[in-house]
Amino acid sequence: MRCDGEVIIVGSGIAAMMSAYLLRKSFHVIMITKSDVFASNSFLAQGGIAAPIAEGDDWQAHTADTWKAGAAHGDETSIEMMTKHAVNMIELLDDLGVPFDREESGGYSLGLEGAHGTRRIVHVNGAETGKAVMRALWKAIKDEITLLDRTCVYRFIKNKDEIIGVETDQGSLFAPVTIVATGGCGQMYSVTSNGKEATGDGIALAYRSGAAISDVEFIQFHPTVYAGNEKEKGLLISEAVRGEGGQLITSTGERLQSLKSRDVVSREIFRQEREGHTVHLDLTGISDFERKFPALYKGLNKSDRRTLKPRVTPGAHFLNGGISVDAWGQTSLSRLYAVGEVACTGVHGANRLASNSLLEGLVFAHQAATHIQQTFQPLTAGLFVERDKAEPRSFKLPTREDLQKKMMRYVGIERHARSLWYMNNWFQPFLDTAHYNGPWPERDMFEQANMILLASLITRSAAIRTESRGGHFRADYPNSQDKFQQLIIEWQNGVHMKRQRPTIKELSR
Repeated sequence: MRCDGEVIIVGSGIAAMMSAYLLRKSFHVIMITKSDVFASNSFLAQGGIAAPIAEGDDWQAHTADTWKAGAAHGDETSIEMMTKHAVNMIELLDDLGVPFDREESGGYSLGLEGAHGTRRIVHVNGAETGKAVMRALWKAIKDEITLLDRTCVYRFIKNKDEIIGVETDQGSLFAPVTIVATGGCGQMYSVTSNGKEATGDGIALAYRSGAAISDVEFIQFHPTVYAGNEKEKGLLISEAVRGEGGQLITSTGERLQSLKSRDVVSREIFRQEREGHTVHLDLTGISDFERKFPALYKGLNKSDRRTLKPRVTPGAHFLNGGISVDAWGQTSLSRLYAVGEVACTGVHGANRLASNSLLEGLVFAHQAATHIQQTFQPLTAGLFVERDKAEPRSFKLPTREDLQKKMMRYVGIERHARSLWYMNNWFQPFLDTAHYNGPWPERDMFEQANMILLASLITRSAAIRTESRGGHFRADYPNSQDKFQQLIIEWQNGVHMKRQRPTIKELSR
């Protein structure tokens, strides 16, 4: 079978769809997703998109809040670029028909979320922003691209230092440009807001091919994952709820800080739970909660709908690091781009500011698409080769549940040299399988290997960073240290490197 596979996009979240939207007129785009096209964390995203739209707000203030939330570890030039483009991204989505909530005056209804200095969160139906944005983007691209859904990419095909295609469970597809946009890795933890597809596939694929990855020790835990019942396990209660007056209270009646940055609030809830207390989100102070946040209200069990005081707990939410990229989304491998949560652009630093995730996906998809259009000429006739059967091989891996429980306990909200040493030793029998870069007999095994590979790198990075900063908290090193500020721990070909991120002042010299 032959097709014009000029740009391959692996993933179907907001960064993937925006890339496809921007490239669809210049190239034939093939989007590959291992599940349904809407099975992504982007579709689950609630709160909204941060943009300095309000009178008196500006990109400088948005930049300052992003930098501060990121614990002074972010890439200043990338942050500025993102915040400067934020309003344009909202206008683009508006033109696509995204029904943003508005005031009676016609202006955007802006929400307030933790660590933002002002109201700047544009949202849809209270807390259904991701769903609305994804549907609008899909409507705009679905008739102009090729979708290969329920197709799993098992390997990037490499020629020297260039990526020339992908091997899937259906066969191999070749193209001059590949964009990886597979999202994060929350499923390696026992409590997570992420969908079941978030198993770190793209990072593992890139790393096995020789790409650099960085900042993976910085895992953001969202403080308010619903703990009401097993059926709604993983339901996120949006930060927008606290911005509208929701209050965190303990089972003893103590009121907690609700609008601090996510790492701070998550650690406080974690400590309350360690002392035997439960933490609840008091929603009774929000007038007409059911109307303002209909999807969240529907997700609560009957008892919590009546009391409006659901129990919450921190859960793995966002990977601040990922595949190392430049300002155009280029990885360390030629012809391979990475956008969205799978990439490390540096905009989030050590801890992502609320509602900057969808924004990052939009802005850096635009950056990557612009660079691809300026660099590559459309080609024709990418060749699809049917897949060979996987050779018999002995794979040694633990169960997913065992990995999740251990990562939550030993490499979770709080880390310690002892816990990291324990986990590093626990990984050793599984690493040969985790680094395997050939055909896989089944998807579940492939995903498990990806999680083991990435979890081991997260653990080793956390052991190297002997300080606490943002989403990385070391109980044995509870303070930040100047020597680690802007120091990036990067992994490539089994070796870790330390490099210093330049500041704007240094770049301007």
